[in-house]
Amino acid sequence: MNRLSTTAALSAALLLAPALSRAQSSDTLRLVDLQRAALARDPRSAQARLLTEQSRLRLENLRAERLPVLGLNGQAQHQSDVTSVPFPGAVMPFKDTYDASLAARVRLFDPSRGPRESAERAQLAESGARVDAALHAQRQVVNDAFFTALLLDGQRQVLA
Repeated sequence: MNRLSTTAALSAALLLAPALSRAQSSDTLRLVDLQRAALARDPRSAQARLLTEQSRLRLENLRAERLPVLGLNGQAQHQSDVTSVPFPGAVMPFKDTYDASLAARVRLFDPSRGPRESAERAQLAESGARVDAALHAQRQVVNDAFFTALLLDGQRQVLA
């Protein structure tokens, strides 16, 4: 047995220890239960949900780019009595001035939005496949440990 398979078998045994202790009370080990317990303890199984949520938020941001953007600007100004006009009939300017503006921007056409949404969905599919491949490898480790234990148990019964 090489070092990698020994390490894999030991890590599988450590992951399966809680499931084995529960299974001893019923005296039956089922492969599905062991796989489920190992995947529940693996942090990569939560990664799929996080990737899906992250992709959903990115797509929501892309859809929000279509919404109008409103801007409100305001300005107030006061002038003191430093200047005066001595001409008869001259109108004195107002001392206070106010200015307000409201602007709305709407993107009418964005040719890059569709490809960006497609790229985000493709990235989610690729990331999900990568996580599934890693979890499949974890299932394979559990399968190897289960069938090794089954083989050893059969050999023990033959020798007993």
